[in-house]
Amino acid sequence: REMGREPTKPPAFALPKPADTDSARIGPRWIRAMRKRHRISQQQLADILGVSMSAVGSWEYSRSKPGTKNRAKLVAIRRMNRKEIEKLLGDSEKPKFNSA
Repeated sequence: REMGREPTKPPAFALPKPADTDSARIGPRWIRAMRKRHRISQQQLADILGVSMSAVGSWEYSRSKPGTKNRAKLVAIRRMNRKEIEKLLGDSEKPKFNSA
């Protein structure tokens, strides 16, 4: 650690390993079921991911697919409990995800 440098605050949570993301079968029903399980709206999921609500809707209706980074974020969210989700929704700090 360099002298005079403040330690950085850790992110809200870390992204999964690329192997975990690659093996996840993320489809429209998976995204909707995960969102419903956590009892969050499309807008709330969009806020957590940093995308638009229409992007989440497009994923759920097979109009488009989430990109690699958003797939990793979805896998990370799936592993969270309700309290962790509520904390993310209450947090206004950006970024919410560790990009490493």
